[in-house]
Amino acid sequence: MLVGVSYLPRAGHLLSASCQQFSLHATIATIHDGGENLESLELAHLLVDTILDKKGSEITLLDLREQAVFADYFLICSGENDRQLRAMANSVAQDAKQKGSALAKSIEGSPESGWVLVDFGDLLVHLFSPEMRHYYDLEGLWDNAHVVMRMQ
Repeated sequence: MLVGVSYLPRAGHLLSASCQQFSLHATIATIHDGGENLESLELAHLLVDTILDKKGSEITLLDLREQAVFADYFLICSGENDRQLRAMANSVAQDAKQKGSALAKSIEGSPESGWVLVDFGDLLVHLFSPEMRHYYDLEGLWDNAHVVMRMQ
């Protein structure tokens, strides 16, 4: 079930520009390649498509603007195994750069740990194994956040 999804392009905001190597053995470049910049909510919607392409499940987008100062949105999803989590993390970073001109500030964790975090500043993408997602229960921790969309 898809709830509250909107694709409204607005240009003008570079989400991040730093260079980090991360545990998935990839490097995010620091150049802006002239494509259209996306705001964090629009980037989140773009990355939902990326996650769906990699067969991610239980996708939830939370609006944290009223509850937190460190991020505006959490994009949370599950992957069934290490290989899928690795593929999703790599694709999220690549598609954000190529399609949204957004560069990840950092990528933390590892697929083997069951939790990979891709940090775009105002948007944090959490990729979980089902066990780690249940253990950390970010949706329960941030239960006052507005659910922008939820897909099963």
